[in-house]
Amino acid sequence: MIIIRVRDWSELPRDISNLIGDRIKFLPHLEKFGVACKEWRDIADERNKIARAEIKSEPPMLLLPFNEETQMATFLEMIKGKKYNLKMPELKGQWICGASKGWLAMTDDNLDLFLFSPLTRARIKLPPLDP
Repeated sequence: MIIIRVRDWSELPRDISNLIGDRIKFLPHLEKFGVACKEWRDIADERNKIARAEIKSEPPMLLLPFNEETQMATFLEMIKGKKYNLKMPELKGQWICGASKGWLAMTDDNLDLFLFSPLTRARIKLPPLDP
């Protein structure tokens, strides 16, 4: 009989966990890293604060046309030519009107306006426009 021992990720030495956290550069992946356990969430929160400060000095990413069928958003890091694919069902059926400082200004078919952060998935409803 084979016995498989399941290891608790929180028992991983902190320096090893930190090394793993340091290698994650894409914020949505960092958020997923933080789901593993409380210790990893603490590391993810620390890295998230650092990454958000660094975003201000990073060149912008280009959001390529959204694939409605696969619900994948592709971000192009223009300097390095790297592409990052991220499943983002929140963009389906929405129109992007503009972008600034990591936020997308968007509208839906009802012309309801809102701000959306692709990094945190936060959504802020805006007041309606008076005709």
